[in-house]
Amino acid sequence: MPSATANGTDRALAEALRALRRAYGKNWSFEVVRHSANGATIEVVGQLRANGATVRETAVSAATRGHSLGEMLERTANDSLRKCAETLMRNGH
Repeated sequence: MPSATANGTDRALAEALRALRRAYGKNWSFEVVRHSANGATIEVVGQLRANGATVRETAVSAATRGHSLGEMLERTANDSLRKCAETLMRNGH
């Protein structure tokens, strides 16, 4: 579960997770399909499944000073999850 901090990205993720839980309860899943780190760029492709629908979204971020590769991968995966949830909810599945 992502850490709850006060920045906008974490709030957007928390809102997306609340929407998923309201709509599907525990009947949804998210997995990282692919991830890569190339120089200062981190890319994560995530896949969300719920109610027979599958959504894939890619998130890309730049490595930032003071954060480990693991922290950056987690942040980018969280962004992919947020994007997937927003796409799923927007499409009304």
